[in-house]
Amino acid sequence: GFKTQRLGAVYRYFNHNKHHIPIGTITEYKDKILSKSFAILEDYISGLNYYGMVKADILINRKGKVYLLELSPRFHGEIDTEYIFSYIDYSLSTQYFRYLKNKDFSNQNFENEFHYGYISLFLDGHTKMPDIKFDKLPLEDFYGVELLQHIPHRYYGEILSMKPRSTYDIVAFSVFRSKEKLSDNNFLKISNKLNKIINAQNE
Repeated sequence: GFKTQRLGAVYRYFNHNKHHIPIGTITEYKDKILSKSFAILEDYISGLNYYGMVKADILINRKGKVYLLELSPRFHGEIDTEYIFSYIDYSLSTQYFRYLKNKDFSNQNFENEFHYGYISLFLDGHTKMPDIKFDKLPLEDFYGVELLQHIPHRYYGEILSMKPRSTYDIVAFSVFRSKEKLSDNNFLKISNKLNKIINAQNE
């Protein structure tokens, strides 16, 4: 019969006044939202008779209606998979090899006392990546979140767009944790403050 294993989910933040690239994510634990989203996703892939890994982008409007935006035959993007879920002690590679050995995934509860996520850092007005000293960026308490580490995404000399046009133009990811799930407005404020710092250091 049809069987699925549900993995961790993240909520994406955007600032559509500037561009359509995600300005960050945060882990999503709300059972009601996730149950509704996974149910629709599973119904769709069951109808396709699909077998294998799958990653989905889902839009939920203010009335709670769920829209399936994108379906890809892969796991999460590298930043969520590699870093964000590692903070809640979850490794997709470990689970995958466990599956190959036992023919079954072990269940995992993703609920956690902290929310984890990342903030995308951009450089405006650059066509080449400058030599950024990421260790000069703030850590620990920062406007209501705890910054844990800064992970470079682009390196010295690489081509950038003057104004960000794709995820390629993200220059670094700032990983954070928070007791609360941040509102869109709060996340935008924190993102703007951190991006102002990195841009001021590289004018």
